[in-house]
Amino acid sequence: MSRPAEGADFPTGKRPPKRQPEFFIFSALAPRGRTHHKEGNVAPADSKRRKPAITISRSDHETLARLADVIAERNPAVAEELTAELDRARVVADASMRDDVVRMGSTLSYATDTGETRTVTLVFPAEADISAGRVSILTPIGAALIGLSPGQSIDWEARDGRVHRLTVESVERPAGAGGLQQAS
Repeated sequence: MSRPAEGADFPTGKRPPKRQPEFFIFSALAPRGRTHHKEGNVAPADSKRRKPAITISRSDHETLARLADVIAERNPAVAEELTAELDRARVVADASMRDDVVRMGSTLSYATDTGETRTVTLVFPAEADISAGRVSILTPIGAALIGLSPGQSIDWEARDGRVHRLTVESVERPAGAGGLQQAS
């Protein structure tokens, strides 16, 4: 069987240009903090803004890493978000943890990008009650808060895909937690 001449099956005698495969990236599958261009490429939401340095106590790091492992199968996006925060954190001994750093059980005040100020306590999922101001570490805002100090700001993506900015104003150490006094 002979092959038709190159381009013989096209009226112009030329082959159409090769098309690049089209990729559709769903926001639920895209890495956190990314936006989608119409070409399907993923780019940083705001490459000028970097996430602030965070500090986490060794005990919180170990407990939260286990929590991320436990929820990974049923809620991989939340587990990935928490793991990303843990991976970028500076881990310190519990006794070396400054009092003004957000950790599990801390009560803190933060200002939102709309100018609203909120006071919340960062808790584990079983203790969460948003109406009582207890925010779970497994929420986008909870994962964003861990390890921050007063004056630090961070962008976080709400579950509806909108990006918000918050700035920590004050932090109270959890009852019974040891640590160092905040730097003056």
